[in-house]
Amino acid sequence: MINPNIKRMLAELKHEFHEIYEVPYNGLYVIISDEIGNAYEDENSNFSEKELEKVDIIYRGNNITVLPHLMNGCEIYTRSVNYENLDVITKAVAIVGKHLKNIG
Repeated sequence: MINPNIKRMLAELKHEFHEIYEVPYNGLYVIISDEIGNAYEDENSNFSEKELEKVDIIYRGNNITVLPHLMNGCEIYTRSVNYENLDVITKAVAIVGKHLKNIG
């Protein structure tokens, strides 16, 4: 399936966070899941961005979940976030949100 918004979102995250994106243990990871728990792997996976249910953003042990199911909005869940991780996490959430709003 073609997932242009997901592809652009991941490309921007990789560009913005090139030094920490998917770096083992302390890097920034993004897990994109659909309604039945399938995860987006790459552009060749059988995944439709229109069925996207959540995006998990993980950085240095902090996990933020973005649920883009509300009309013109989303829900964001987290527990505590270390102060030193806030700059990366909030920038990553902003990038994710920018691309999720284009999925229609």
